Amino acid sequence: MTVVRRRPDHAEELLRRQKQQLLDDIDSQIGQARLAGRTISEGQDVVYALKEAEARELLAKPRSAVTEKAFPMLSAEAGATGRLALELATDIVAAADLERTRLAMLEGLRMSFKARVKAASSNLEADTAATEFAAEVMRREIPVASALATRAAQQQEKI
Repeated sequence: MTVVRRRPDHAEELLRRQKQQLLDDIDSQIGQARLAGRTISEGQDVVYALKEAEARELLAKPRSAVTEKAFPMLSAEAGATGRLALELATDIVAAADLERTRLAMLEGLRMSFKARVKAASSNLEADTAATEFAAEVMRREIPVASALATRAAQQQEKI
């Protein structure tokens, strides 16, 4: 039996390309949003992770078991800022939890709209998913600079 591979027609190829571009745009937008408000310097992510780990450990220990030597990152910041390590730990954990929630929201948004683009069976469906993604980004005031956000703004002007 000979298998004949059908060459995709022009419309299928255009849809495939459009969908890939939209998927890349969604990833790019969410990538920008993930970085918004973050300090970007070499190794800073490691410092944040160490501080968070120390903060969670400090908050879990009985106060009598807390020593400066056990928490060098928090001790260094406390010494530099004049704040108590316990105070810093509380703020660091709260900020980390808030960031985790924000990142989870972004990931859910990214995955759901990518699934919609992938499932699109026409250029119109793909375009609609992308426009709705951009509108959701604007509605949630997610910081991005994109063609998708521009598209959503244009759609809003038409309404």
